[in-house]
Amino acid sequence: MRVMIRIKRTFNLILTLTAMLTMAQTAMAAITGSGTADDPYLISSTEDWNTFANNVNNGTSYSGQTVKLNADISVTTMVGSWDNPFNGTFDGGGHTLSVTLNNDSQYGDEDAYYGVAPFRFTNGATFQFLVVTGIVTTSTRKYAAGLIGMTKGGTNTILNCISSVEIYSTINNKWGDNDGTHGGFIGKASGTVIINNCLFNGQLTTTSDNPTINCGGFVGWRDGNSTLSISNSLYAPNTTIPSGKTAVNVGATFSRNDVTPTNSYYTQTLGTAQGTAVGSKTAAQLVAALGSAWRVSSGRAVPKLLLSSKSFTIANASNQYDGVSVTTILYGENAFLVPTSDSGMQTNRKEGSVLTLRSSVGEEGIVNLYPRISGNVKSVLFSRAQVNYSSTVGEGSYLKIGKNGAWTNSYSETMSSYTSMLFSSENGMQLANEDDYLEIRMKNTDITRNASFFIQGTLTITYEPTEATETHRHNFTFSKNAEGNTLTATCAHDDNKNCELASSNYQITTTLTPPTHATYSQEKYHPATLSNIASFSNATKAKAGDITYVNNTTGASLGTSMPHDVGAYTASVTINADNYPYTLTTSFRVGTFSGINLNYPQFTTDKEGNYAIDGETVTLTFTSKFGETLTGVTATGATSGSDITLTPTGSNIYTFTMPAEGVNIGATFSAPDASHFEQNGDTYTIKTANGWGWFCFATNYDLAPDGFSGKVVKLAGNVSSSEMAGKSGHPFKGTFDGQNYTLTFNRTAAEHLSAPFHYINGATISNLHVEGTITGGTYESLGGLVGHAEGNITINNCHVSTEISTTVSGSALHGGVIGTWNGSYATCTVTGCVYDGLIYNPDEAGVTTSCRGFIGWDYGNNGTITFTDCLSAPAAYGTGKYALGGNCFTFVYPNSEPTLDYNMKNCYYTSILGNRQGRPAATATTAPGNLGNAMTDHGMVDGYENGFLYDGNYYTPKYGDAAVEYRFNDWNERADVTINGTGNNLVGVNITEEVGNIKSVTYNRPFNTAQAATVILPFSYICDGNEGSEGGKFYGFKEVAYDYNQHIWVCTMQEPGNTAATSLTANTPYLFMPNATTMTFPNISSMTGGVVTLQTTTANDGLYGGDTTDAAWNFHGSYKGKTWTSSDSDKDYGFAAHGGTAVHGEEVVAGQFVRFTTGAFIKPMRCYLSYVGTEAPAPARGLNRAAATDDLPQSITVRLVSRNGETTAIGEIDTKTGEVSFDSEAWYTLDGVRLSGKPSTKGIYINNGRKIVIR
Repeated sequence: MRVMIRIKRTFNLILTLTAMLTMAQTAMAAITGSGTADDPYLISSTEDWNTFANNVNNGTSYSGQTVKLNADISVTTMVGSWDNPFNGTFDGGGHTLSVTLNNDSQYGDEDAYYGVAPFRFTNGATFQFLVVTGIVTTSTRKYAAGLIGMTKGGTNTILNCISSVEIYSTINNKWGDNDGTHGGFIGKASGTVIINNCLFNGQLTTTSDNPTINCGGFVGWRDGNSTLSISNSLYAPNTTIPSGKTAVNVGATFSRNDVTPTNSYYTQTLGTAQGTAVGSKTAAQLVAALGSAWRVSSGRAVPKLLLSSKSFTIANASNQYDGVSVTTILYGENAFLVPTSDSGMQTNRKEGSVLTLRSSVGEEGIVNLYPRISGNVKSVLFSRAQVNYSSTVGEGSYLKIGKNGAWTNSYSETMSSYTSMLFSSENGMQLANEDDYLEIRMKNTDITRNASFFIQGTLTITYEPTEATETHRHNFTFSKNAEGNTLTATCAHDDNKNCELASSNYQITTTLTPPTHATYSQEKYHPATLSNIASFSNATKAKAGDITYVNNTTGASLGTSMPHDVGAYTASVTINADNYPYTLTTSFRVGTFSGINLNYPQFTTDKEGNYAIDGETVTLTFTSKFGETLTGVTATGATSGSDITLTPTGSNIYTFTMPAEGVNIGATFSAPDASHFEQNGDTYTIKTANGWGWFCFATNYDLAPDGFSGKVVKLAGNVSSSEMAGKSGHPFKGTFDGQNYTLTFNRTAAEHLSAPFHYINGATISNLHVEGTITGGTYESLGGLVGHAEGNITINNCHVSTEISTTVSGSALHGGVIGTWNGSYATCTVTGCVYDGLIYNPDEAGVTTSCRGFIGWDYGNNGTITFTDCLSAPAAYGTGKYALGGNCFTFVYPNSEPTLDYNMKNCYYTSILGNRQGRPAATATTAPGNLGNAMTDHGMVDGYENGFLYDGNYYTPKYGDAAVEYRFNDWNERADVTINGTGNNLVGVNITEEVGNIKSVTYNRPFNTAQAATVILPFSYICDGNEGSEGGKFYGFKEVAYDYNQHIWVCTMQEPGNTAATSLTANTPYLFMPNATTMTFPNISSMTGGVVTLQTTTANDGLYGGDTTDAAWNFHGSYKGKTWTSSDSDKDYGFAAHGGTAVHGEEVVAGQFVRFTTGAFIKPMRCYLSYVGTEAPAPARGLNRAAATDDLPQSITVRLVSRNGETTAIGEIDTKTGEVSFDSEAWYTLDGVRLSGKPSTKGIYINNGRKIVIR
């Protein structure tokens, strides 16, 4: 026998040498790569593997070279022979090699008895980062194994590999025994063999009637002169044995022939125990024991696998043309680059050797890339690619790749030529399985141009593969459903291990699906599709044939040509599963595609988008929304008007056959019962949310005559709803009485003008509180109460607290109460209403503009908007509620284009929304003194003469008796000020901060031309210079002096300013000599900017004085008024309006300053004279003591001096009122000497405050 073997080997050597000489000029078959570690030979397909195997088997050893697995592949060919073993490095790259190998006789007769494994023979080879799955079957050969049949010699190393292979042996070899010598990794080990950080979780199986023996969990047999090292490894076989088989149980756990593994563990033994039992260790504990090269995955310990890569040659891709320009790109038989259903793509095609991906103009293009891998993608490399944005936009344009929010770097600039393009992701992009995909997204920020991506060469994806876990071997049975269009594979097992199938009953299906919306078009084709076939085939190894078609009308076979013309078709496909053909069929029709107009929201159909092909059966379903009942339903042709038969198939379910035209659905209803909605004559009562919903539905679909015109609808309780009343062409026209109940309205807008009352025309809404949130998104003209209003409308006694969230960038035109009002020849009357809602942007401040507190947009000719007793009090902004931008107004937009009139009366705001409108308000819980009499009880709001009461709070002018009012139609926020100066309920002027842009001032205080007065003003002003333009003349305090000639005290008042103008200074006391009954300020329009500024009046508790004179006298003005007590009256003087006997007993002449007594008072904005010194005033200083009250004069004469120094009037002060008066009977010389009567001598005299010429 030995001689025969030697002869055979000699003969083989001669044949081998002959072959080498014959083939010396022939290079090995090409595989991509150069064989270096940096550029290894890449095996990306079964064909590459077969080429590689053929090269090795024909003498290419790959010694010193690296071969790398670049994809998960399935193979049936073994590598290496006795004479031509593999000698290089094989890097699995973390990929899976799925094998189906057996002991056929394709090899020579000597080799025929040895080795069934992916690598039959090696000699000094290295394996790393490889996962092997599948089945190795042998009935005649020894040394069957999961990786290597025999190592012939040299140093063979296996690092970080997993063998999940089932080795099934029924061997009865040529020596007549059952010795298999099979191993989980190696059959027979010769030379030096190193196995480190490896896992066997496959099976060694046999039959019970003729069981194979003598096997090893890792190595079947260590040759006697060889060295075998096994370290940091785990034997954890799959314990679920397929039906009809049994586990091999004679041998050794790791290796036969005296092997002691180092730091290695087993979950169960195979024959002789070796290593350490895992026992009760958890996966984490086991990983800690095995070392850093291990990790926990899916609850099990597995060795770490390095990054893997997979490459695609672009030239091998192909189009799957479907009749349109945006098509699917295939790689082999699998989809490779697939546009999404709404891809925004203009082109996705292969032309020659170039792939072109081009987005549509102004849109983001999306193409799904299917690399058919499972793992964490780290980078995508195109060897030759180019981006073109057709412009120099750059910033903002992008081309990027990602998955689930994880994106790579982006290319944003146009490239002039092809180059390599690397897209990388630091954290990676996880692909769950081989059917998962990456997204390629591209967009040009120039909305007139598209983005283009051109690809040549190769595409290489680098990723960290999903590590193999222990699984069972599938045992499928197959069945078709009753319709014959679905094939289901069921895996029957009970091992409680991860079956990796979608559902808990271990099933996976594929369905032949007809095309949707198969409507005829000249350039359109309609293919059926086989859903989930990739996953189905991967799991079951079933193979699907081509889909073929038959025209059911003509009986003609179309073969694989996709249907195009109108007609009925049957699609068929045969799937070969477990060597049995299963034929799936599905029928469909290509025809006219028409819509179904349901008309009412209660109806739905089983057709997507409510479109169907003629001849299809349509199912129509009615579902009550508000407790209403369907009393009748019809279907008619939209064009022909023909009745269409409806067939009842269940409660409120009908079917009909779709005609070759659109279909209109009609219906009649009965209202919900009286517990929700009740009618009593022309009055309707809403009691529940269903009742509100029915009211909206009845308004929107004309179930109430003319939108409830002439009818009253009442709310009988608090309700919450998202339904809107009224729609375009069907507005609410009646009277709605909320009876002071609350409607909570929460809605995510799906259209413009969204509001509780969507559309109204000529309606009245009163006594209603609305709250809730409208999430508006990018929709415009939303309203807290009304969306769109037309005609004469009245909103009375309503409280709107609705919040509107908006992401509109730019003009939104939202209104806190009303979105828009079209008021041609109509009136919009809003009375006794409060807005305290909020309009905000949830993302950023300042981007949403043009919103208003009450009416967002108003337009029309000859319309009138009137607000009375209303309050704008928007809520505060906060986190997630950001402020609006420009062109906003507190109440209403002052539209200057149409002819609209704006009126407001007694309207206030506590916070502004953009431009101010109305009066700034002060808030108090007790009635202020200047509130005035109650005028109107609106319900929620009580209107007063000078403010109103709402919800326990009084709202009055913020600055007391000075009512600042910003008119609705003033774009520049210029205010009118009305100062109340009469009556007994004055509270004073309390201006707490400067108020600019005051365009007019009205001082409502009556004057008597025969009676001078004192005044202090909170603004500076320049008189226009015309005699009497302001209604009189102003005089400032100059001095108080004693007239020794007349033995009287004289106070001199002089006109302020120069000879050209009289300049009044804010917060300065003046004496005013009226020549009219009113004080006016006509010159404001001629001042700088045509405005004045109100100065603060809060210093010294509202008390202001002029400069103190040398004689220690001062002139004070009070904004709050003043009342004198016994402790402070003796040094202050008021102006006497009339002559007579004073309280002190002396005679008083009208026009004199007279000392106050206890109980005297002056009103706000009046003035008085005060002695502020400490010494006795002259002529009493000779007493040489401090000033005492009895040293001061009881009255002081007033002398008015013009700007040029002439005396123009003489008078006194009233002890009670402080008002200046000039006695009509008193005559004075120009130097102030009082005469006994009317003079008879010619000259110029002063009488009653004026110069008189006696001739």
